Amino acid sequence: MKTQNTLHHFLADIQLSKATTTGERTFSGVAYAGGIISDHSWYDAVAFDLSTTTAETPLPLLFNHRDSPIGVIETVTIGTQIEIAGRLFADIDDVAKDIAAKSDRGIKWQLSVGIFPVSTEKLSGTQPHIINGQAFTGEITLLKQNRIREVSFVTMGADDKTSATIFNSQPKPPKESSMTPEQIKALQDENATLKTQVSDMKTQLDELQAASKKAVKCARETDIKNLFTALGREYKEDEAAHYFDFSAEQFAAISKDLLAAKPKELPKHLFGAQAREGAEEPQEKGINFAAVYQQRNGIK
Repeated sequence: MKTQNTLHHFLADIQLSKATTTGERTFSGVAYAGGIISDHSWYDAVAFDLSTTTAETPLPLLFNHRDSPIGVIETVTIGTQIEIAGRLFADIDDVAKDIAAKSDRGIKWQLSVGIFPVSTEKLSGTQPHIINGQAFTGEITLLKQNRIREVSFVTMGADDKTSATIFNSQPKPPKESSMTPEQIKALQDENATLKTQVSDMKTQLDELQAASKKAVKCARETDIKNLFTALGREYKEDEAAHYFDFSAEQFAAISKDLLAAKPKELPKHLFGAQAREGAEEPQEKGINFAAVYQQRNGIK
């Protein structure tokens, strides 16, 4: 069922926090809780279809839907309800200042949403209708393809399940301590003791780290000397310096490669005979034929 672009107002509660100083105030709240509104002058039971509701920010914040803005709505979040947030011009607008001042005196303001629907749907029957994630029964007028144009501060609202809060422009001052001077002194002493303990532990940690570093260096120096000995090299500090920069894994791999590449030693007997200049060559020993004859004939 199509309808004209008629502006509808739906009301909701709003609460303002106390102000600490005069000036602009921020606010946020729920402008529509997503349920059925039964206290409306045009409909017995009406609801927004929030799945087809849109809003473009910034939106004007009005008072009683009058043309002059008293603030600005900077965010509109539409899910199963409508949530808004923005700023109230209590520093430059007399109406906004009056709203804030009366809120500080205990007045609970409410919100009224100005919305333009494109179409409406009449729901009836005994079966429940799911609207904005909630189940309702009975005859309901459902406003669809809605566009929110403004939200107003008003005195009375129809949707009592919604709320809004205007925040202070400055944070609350810290509360005074309820501790006695003796308790404060004891706490200060305890903090000083803890600081000393932390400092001592840091010193001990630094000493342990230094000792560990020294032990690692000594162990590496021994390993480098052993490697040089195995390679037949003389240990020199300048030649060994870069070996200290390797990690344990790197040093082990490099040592293995160097030892594997080392030439194998030749047999020592190849180097046992020495040439002697002018020495006579040893004569070959002759055969003792007599001894051979005696051995073959069993003669002793």
